Amino acid sequence: MEKLQEFEVTTFALGPAAAVVKIAGDLDLYSAAEVAESFASLPGGARHVLADLTELSFVDSAGISTLLAAERRLRGEGGSLTLLVDDLRVLRVLEVTGLDRYLAIHQDRGEALRRVSGAALAETT
Repeated sequence: MEKLQEFEVTTFALGPAAAVVKIAGDLDLYSAAEVAESFASLPGGARHVLADLTELSFVDSAGISTLLAAERRLRGEGGSLTLLVDDLRVLRVLEVTGLDRYLAIHQDRGEALRRVSGAALAETT
């Protein structure tokens, strides 16, 4: 039997305008509020965010809604949201819902970090 992963969300700054929100476990109705709070209280007022979903084991409609709300808020502030996803099940949910055409999604950590850092650097120059 597969061991259930406990839910955890952590945030850290990548620089003055960029941050990472790392979500582990299930992003669902029960955890969505905590994730939303993490996006609302980003370190240093970061507007370019990498949502690291590499340890995400499940996402439901409440989780998708939370990611969309974060993206809309960041875009409204001149920022961006980039998703890092390596689990094919999670990626499939994003594709089925059409979010892969709306959100920047990367499977490669380096590429995702370059996108977020580049957007933040372009803002400061």
